[in-house]
Parts: sequence; structure tokens; C-alpha cells
Amino acid sequence: MILTGRVTLNGLSPAPNAVVELHNSSGDVLDQMQVDGSGIYAFHLIAGSWSLRAWDHQGRRALAEVQLGDRDTVLDIDLTEPEGVR
Repeated sequence: MILTGRVTLNGLSPAPNAVVELHNSSGDVLDQMQVDGSGIYAFHLIAGSWSLRAWDHQGRRALAEVQLGDRDTVLDIDLTEPEGVR
């Protein structure tokens, strides 16, 4: 199945330079990719527990977790400002 989603800034505009890192349930890094110009990422995975860490070159970050079953899943990720930055 496919896990796809869009990485955004403030839930609105795409984060075209963001990187998404895929972790298994043990926390091991399995893959990493840069999103496309629309902020889209995609991973081909098996059912199970997965976590995603995303960031951009300005230090904005996000963490998302998903439990995949037997269907393709969409998981959008919204980057937040680094702590102490306004």
C-alpha cells in the first residue's frame, strides 16, 4: 500500500524544500526523501506502525505517527516554527 501526504506551512502553503524521514516501530530510519514542489511525499509500505519526521531548511519541524492497515493512506504533515522563533 502507499502512504502519501502533503507537507505544509501553517496548514496552508506547501513546504517545497521539506524532507520527510520514515521510521519503523523500533525507531530505525528506513528512508528519507525530499518532497516535490507541491509538498507531496509517498512511501510504499506494508501494514504496521510507522512514524514520520519532517523538516525544512529554516528549522521548522513536525512528527507524525500512523497505523497502516490494508488500504492506501493519506497523512498530511504541518511544519511548526522552531522553539523560540516567532
